[in-house]
Amino acid sequence: VAFTVYGDAAETTDRVERINRKHVRAGLELDVSVHTAYHLPFDTATGRGGGVSYEGCLLISGGGPLSGCAGFESEQRKGASSIIWAFFEPRYLLLRSASTGDLGVSFRFSRGNVSGESDTPALLGVGAFYQHYIWETPRGTGAALRLNLSYRLTWNSGPSSPTIRNRADVERVGVGIWVIP
Repeated sequence: VAFTVYGDAAETTDRVERINRKHVRAGLELDVSVHTAYHLPFDTATGRGGGVSYEGCLLISGGGPLSGCAGFESEQRKGASSIIWAFFEPRYLLLRSASTGDLGVSFRFSRGNVSGESDTPALLGVGAFYQHYIWETPRGTGAALRLNLSYRLTWNSGPSSPTIRNRADVERVGVGIWVIP
């Protein structure tokens, strides 16, 4: 039994050229992530575990290395109130590879809402992501699986905390899929 492995340089070049075309594309992204434990001022218990988050966003890409995602995240925390976050996440591709996928960085700006609380949590985050294309068309549309790792700095602001305080650092790992029709 013989196996032959080859690469198609023309196809690889064509894919990179399609990605680099300067046209705006819009799509949908869905993610699930797990995160470590942290405390915000309205959390009174100690020793809580992490939780799970579900998010969806509108993905906008200009065909170059810069893209962004704006949407909502529902964060479920063990033993604590859930938080609904509205967020904007600019992303920048650092490395593109037709055979292995893309590698990039992301920044997250977010405000949260906790039922029954007057304080409003805020979040800044930085992360890294890897995305692998499932399929792609000559028009630059397609779908990809996405793996993301992030470090988020969370604090609380509101009537009972007028300055940045009660900082909590959170590590997250998530998987998702995006589709640009």
